[in-house]
Amino acid sequence: MKRFWIGCAGILLAMVGGAAWADPGQVRRALVTALEQNEALQRACLDNLTHQMSVGYRAYDILGVVEGLSPGQARPRLRLRMTQGALKESRSPWDLAIDGRGFFPLSDGRLTRQGEFRLDAEQRLTAADGSVLLGSGAGATRLQEVRLPDNASNIKVSSDGSVTGTRINGDGKEEKLAQLLLVDVRNPAYLVRRGDHLATTPESGPALPQAPGVDGMGVLSQGYLEMGNTNMLEDLETAAALRAYAGLLSGASSGQP
Repeated sequence: MKRFWIGCAGILLAMVGGAAWADPGQVRRALVTALEQNEALQRACLDNLTHQMSVGYRAYDILGVVEGLSPGQARPRLRLRMTQGALKESRSPWDLAIDGRGFFPLSDGRLTRQGEFRLDAEQRLTAADGSVLLGSGAGATRLQEVRLPDNASNIKVSSDGSVTGTRINGDGKEEKLAQLLLVDVRNPAYLVRRGDHLATTPESGPALPQAPGVDGMGVLSQGYLEMGNTNMLEDLETAAALRAYAGLLSGASSGQP
């Protein structure tokens, strides 16, 4: 909380920096702006607490945002926290968790850490909203829809993204069916939410594909899900501090002592 109050103090000092000769109208506008900033941060805090058990959720970095606020910035830029969430065993063969850096690429261009995939009628791996997971074929190198043979069984997903299985009525030998890939961006904190998933921005940089476990990328765990990375204690304390700060700002804007 020390960082939070230092950031708030900096904003208040900047607003009243003119001391006795400060223009009252300018100070009032600055206070209103600070109240709008505070409201946006409180909403983000509530979003973090609401989704603490949501699969793959990337929490807003509230304290990091406070440190970067300026008096004239009406809408704070809400960066995302990219710490690792806890892995929870589900035992579903199509639940996949990333342990480390990276995101699952989807067919609509979005990225996600929500690894609750299912096979659709076309044997494609899809997210809950119907977006198709991209990977590559067993011998391909470009991103494409992951589509599995309809006669495959005993399917396993290795930590390096290799998808193997045996074909029903085949020779019983295990073969590689597909290759799952991850993507990474230069500054993942600057990704933005697009529905249930994430999208790149100029600040984040483009999404670049890479095999799991290569060049610092995370690895996959089949039958596990990554939970949200909300820090509940930190967000509860921050929410309380934001409410207290809002009270100070409200009193100042109404002219109360």
